[in-house]
Amino acid sequence: MKNGRVTSLLYCRSALPGRERWDVANLRGKPFLAQQLESELHCRMGIIEVKANAMTGRILLVFDQQVLNNTAELLREVIDHFVARIDEKLLEARHADPKNRQDFEHQDNESILDLIRSVEHSSTLRWKATGLTSLSTIFSLTPPITLGLIMATAVSGGLPFLSGLGLSQLGQIGLLSGVFVGANMANTFSEYHAKMAWQQYASTIEHELRVKAYSHVQHLDMAYLDHESSGQILSVIHDDSVKIREFLGQLPDSVIDRLTTFVLGGLFLIYISPVSFLLSLVPLPVMMFIYRRYHKQIAKRYMEQGEKQQAMRKLLSNNLSGMPTIKGFSREDYEQQRLMDSSSELQHSTTAAFADAMRYADITKFAMVAGLGLPIIYAGSLMIMGKISVTVFMLQSFIMPKMIGAMGGLDHDYDLYQSSTAASKRLSQILSVQPKIRNGAQHIDLASVHGDLRFEEISFSYPGANELFENFHLHIPARSSVALVGTTGSGKSTLTRLLLRFYEINGGRVLLDEMDICDLDFNDLRQVIGLVSQDVFLFHGTIYENIHYGRLDATMEEVMAAAKMAEALHFIEALPDGFDTIVGERGQMLSGGQRQRISIARVILKNPPILILDEATSSVDNETEAAIQHSISLLAKDRSTIVIAHRLSTVRHLDQLYLIDHGQVIEAGTHEQLLEMDKTYAALWKLQMGERPEAQGLPTLASVHP
Repeated sequence: MKNGRVTSLLYCRSALPGRERWDVANLRGKPFLAQQLESELHCRMGIIEVKANAMTGRILLVFDQQVLNNTAELLREVIDHFVARIDEKLLEARHADPKNRQDFEHQDNESILDLIRSVEHSSTLRWKATGLTSLSTIFSLTPPITLGLIMATAVSGGLPFLSGLGLSQLGQIGLLSGVFVGANMANTFSEYHAKMAWQQYASTIEHELRVKAYSHVQHLDMAYLDHESSGQILSVIHDDSVKIREFLGQLPDSVIDRLTTFVLGGLFLIYISPVSFLLSLVPLPVMMFIYRRYHKQIAKRYMEQGEKQQAMRKLLSNNLSGMPTIKGFSREDYEQQRLMDSSSELQHSTTAAFADAMRYADITKFAMVAGLGLPIIYAGSLMIMGKISVTVFMLQSFIMPKMIGAMGGLDHDYDLYQSSTAASKRLSQILSVQPKIRNGAQHIDLASVHGDLRFEEISFSYPGANELFENFHLHIPARSSVALVGTTGSGKSTLTRLLLRFYEINGGRVLLDEMDICDLDFNDLRQVIGLVSQDVFLFHGTIYENIHYGRLDATMEEVMAAAKMAEALHFIEALPDGFDTIVGERGQMLSGGQRQRISIARVILKNPPILILDEATSSVDNETEAAIQHSISLLAKDRSTIVIAHRLSTVRHLDQLYLIDHGQVIEAGTHEQLLEMDKTYAALWKLQMGERPEAQGLPTLASVHP
């Protein structure tokens, strides 16, 4: 492929073997579309890495050339698909009620103010903080004015309007000094309460944003979560919420203070010298020119910095979770170098963003300071010529430094604004992702569920992959124990994901007690299913908390009974802290068998009518397996049980065994019946028992799976 190749809506900007960068028309300024394109392309066969940048309107593709040889066609297909969907949603939104239209607009893109208002339940605190800041600024303007009047009184012998009240020169200075002290005290008091109010408001918004983002992520499809980095999502939910809090805790107070200072200072200048006020406006055209020229460039810098920061967070999260693997392969130096490279990119990106922001802020500050100096020069010349009094000159001279001082910190404020704007865009992007799997409205009573399961004419494929199931049928009678066996990738675990509605089927239906699971409420459906998987997840906390997670209203006695039934009570009581033992992150302080038994105890406490055991004993030793199998046999009584296993010896006693291959049931029956068939199951059994299948005249794995 050659650089510069043009296709419909696409322009290949650069191309190396397995790595291409494309300009995509209409992608610029559309973070929602960029996020959706990135998510969809991640799922396509042959794609290794993809980055869609809404700021530049470009897509970076890293791909396997042996699998994917026409990236332009793939990009066109994905882009056309999403553009059609967006146009369809826009059409629907125009005919929807106002509430739905607002929801759709929220899905597209939001400014930082829109995002804040979406979680602001009451504006009372914001208006309170605004009023206190304005009051504090008014009080802060009083001291320089009174100081100027004190100096004018000392020089001129007294102010005429105070002399008319019978006050001597000394009395006037004393009165003005009292006003000076009182204004400073009032300013200190109101400034403290203003900052406290803004911090309270900012913390409230941070809390609401974090809760809203986490709640939204919890309800997203597993298809999305499986293809997103947990470290990146964590960065958006936590770190970007913190940036919004920092923005609200500092910037509004600072902006209101500056605006109030300039408005009141400007009115004062108009009163004493209109020409001085007009001179103070000279820098405005220069400032507008600087803003229009640098604003988008700086925004782009901060978006890039945010991407580098998320990449760093992702790398750290992966490495800390995978430390045993790093040490096992002696890759400490390799990972150290990766971290140094990523950190160096973040450092350079942060420095570049900050430098651009500082350059803009300093030029703006210089222009404003220069503009504010012009009125002082003008007033000084008028005083020399005797056209204004010393009092007027003193007042203007003392109020102008206050206005100039308001320029201090512009660089910090602008840096904070750009950083928080980038954070709000990332939050808006993740909030704009909508689940494709819709919740059902039908509720079911846990006690009334029998557990009869039917998979009827199921068709399903993972995004970007070939169809896994096509016209698939399976019936699991209520309270029966069945096994799903077969080679890796045959679709066994996928069936459990479809049953739990982690993924949505493309066609057909799954029935629970003759009810379509698509019509059932998510919580009710998943409440009747208990899953024990090979990859046990334990939360960082105590053993008691992890077992109690199965049913939050369970008593301590019920937790202990569940642990006993799971053959876990003995080892728990042998630990120094018993049920209060901290298991560590993902249960790393416990052995594999101990973790597995705690997960079984958790499901026992849940007591679901349907039980799924997905390779629950595949990674433990024989002694532990025997204990776990005994626990499972007790747990499986009087409930529908689905066991997924590779080791056939662990499932031979079950009511029915289904051998699945390439998304189809190719053999079914009891263990004895399948052996009598002398087909694929018999070949697998002989192989696992240490016998050569071909010596018995049975099909070999090679003949079954070429």
